Amino acid sequence: MNTPQSPTSAPLNIFADQPSAIQVGPYVTKFTLGVIEEDDDEYPRPVVTVAMPTVNLIRMVNDLHEIFSNPNFKQESAKSLTSDIKKHFSTPGLTKTALGAQPLKRLPKAAPSE
Repeated sequence: MNTPQSPTSAPLNIFADQPSAIQVGPYVTKFTLGVIEEDDDEYPRPVVTVAMPTVNLIRMVNDLHEIFSNPNFKQESAKSLTSDIKKHFSTPGLTKTALGAQPLKRLPKAAPSE
């Protein structure tokens, strides 16, 4: 009987924009991640499919929910995004484009999360 071995190299990093497919079963779940193409196709182009035990995927989803619901995570994320915006936009309220500086429109306030 072959015993699975630990990987001897770093894990593969893959960029994906969004999920493109999912197959859920009682024992195994497969989900495919995809990238958005610059064409007229309304579906992302699949780049990788992950298969894992359904019970472990449920645990992962619960862990992610706990992380994203954490007030400290939300606060640090907001602080990091604010810092990046200040760093990349030297003039408040303006963004640089190929045509010059363009005023930014104010976004509506997000509804409070539950």
